[in-house]
Amino acid sequence: MILEFFVPFPVYPKNKKRAFRTGFITEDARTKDNAHSLVSLFWPHRPEKPIEGLVTVSYRFQTAWRKPDAKRRAKGLLPEFVPQATGSDLGNRTKQADDVLKKAGFLKDDKQIWNYGGTCKVWADVTGVFVRIESLDCGDKISEPERGRNPAPALNTEPC
Repeated sequence: MILEFFVPFPVYPKNKKRAFRTGFITEDARTKDNAHSLVSLFWPHRPEKPIEGLVTVSYRFQTAWRKPDAKRRAKGLLPEFVPQATGSDLGNRTKQADDVLKKAGFLKDDKQIWNYGGTCKVWADVTGVFVRIESLDCGDKISEPERGRNPAPALNTEPC
């Protein structure tokens, strides 16, 4: 099963929790608000029941062009997407999106994600996130190594 959808809303990075002198630890309010908004926007795209088993998830985090680049894009001088080297860390955005997938009912747990295929952040015409979830319903992709030769499991690269 493959799910693909686009949500025209920014994904803010999952920030560290803040600790106070009293020992009280809280999450950043902006991060919480962003997560609640994303859950409501992801909700219409969710499957009837959470996906079981291992999944591959791909994200494309899009940020709107800066003014000079938007003018160049309008003239046709820039491609549809350009890799973004600035901004927040890709890992923190991915953590936020993973938590949203779990809260919205796509996955039972974010431990099910075994591969992030093609996750990137780009400059684009519209700010938002493109999500692709692919379940591995063709059996166990991880094969056992021969005994005594290699203690680490080998990855089977053959298609289903």
